[in-house]
Amino acid sequence: MSPEAEVTRHVLMYFILPLWLCAGFADWLCHRASNIATTAGPKESLIHLLMLVEMAIPVTAAMTFEVNALILLLMIVCWVLHEATAVWDVFYAVERREVTPIEQWVHTYLGVIPLMSLVLVVVLNWQQFLALFGLGTAAPRLEGATLAVGLCAFDPCGRRAARGPALCRGAHSRLAGQSRQARPPKGR
Repeated sequence: MSPEAEVTRHVLMYFILPLWLCAGFADWLCHRASNIATTAGPKESLIHLLMLVEMAIPVTAAMTFEVNALILLLMIVCWVLHEATAVWDVFYAVERREVTPIEQWVHTYLGVIPLMSLVLVVVLNWQQFLALFGLGTAAPRLEGATLAVGLCAFDPCGRRAARGPALCRGAHSRLAGQSRQARPPKGR
């Protein structure tokens, strides 16, 4: 890895990511000060959880797997979804509670930091980014099996799902409190 790439990676990990977490905490403080629980209610909190998931998936994928064209595509799609959800959040919030200038300022960080992170990851993986559009010298690497296996961690039966839906249903039944012995065996 070149010295520039190493510096870029360190900026992402040790400056941008902590700054993003601090901005999220500052936003939480703003929401607490505006008494979000009684003004905008649980729907705005659910919108915030959706935005968290929309960013947790690409960040986790980028930190867990080698970044290839598929990971970059996932990151771009999640960023677009996150931005659309952020616009929805602001429209929802301003009708129900006061959004202070400080909170608006914090939101500028929460809007720019994900984009800045995405751009830096793209710069670090420029050939795979170009390959998404059929440009450049590298072929797009779309190793989806590794990504699918990793994302199955979010699904309680993910490791079993690849072997068949019956095994997955069995896992969901056990999670719901029904033991396998409580069901009558098939064919009897």
